[in-house]
Amino acid sequence: MMKGNEAKKIFSEDDELYQYGMNLLIDELANISVAVVLGVLSGRWLEIVFFVLSFVSLRRYAGGYHCKTSKGCFWMSSLIMAVAVAGIVLLQTLTSRIPGVLPWICLWESVMGICILMLVPIEAKNKPLDSIEKKVYGKRARITMIIQMAAAFLLLVPQTRFGAVLIVTHSIILITLLIAKCLQHVHKA
Repeated sequence: MMKGNEAKKIFSEDDELYQYGMNLLIDELANISVAVVLGVLSGRWLEIVFFVLSFVSLRRYAGGYHCKTSKGCFWMSSLIMAVAVAGIVLLQTLTSRIPGVLPWICLWESVMGICILMLVPIEAKNKPLDSIEKKVYGKRARITMIIQMAAAFLLLVPQTRFGAVLIVTHSIILITLLIAKCLQHVHKA
């Protein structure tokens, strides 16, 4: 049985951990709120859900640019979701209204896919990877990317809205990878 002072010492040692956990929870709830608002305002809530799921499942292992602060991460996530909605709307409009654009979109997906497969994983300055993590994350990112590319092609041919979501997801992932790669070269110089 713990005495009063011992219990206070244990709880005060865990305060930092509890605070960190609460901050993570608040950040996640804020990001979910932004996704819900964007989905409702754009009328594309299913696409937003699919975007978040596909983005997170690839981004987890691919790496890329990471903000230094949780506020920066919130604003960057909000910007990414807003760009995703705009990109999805644009891509859906292009594929439905411009004949002959689909092969060009498929070519873009192929080029992005090759680039992403060659680049992953990319560590960030504030999220370094050891040699084992690089190997494991690289393999998982490549498998996830290949599955998502196959799904994108299968969904693009009948011009479903989810094919556009995957193209936008891969475009944003590639941008975050290239930003992180550029920052690595800047920091080394």
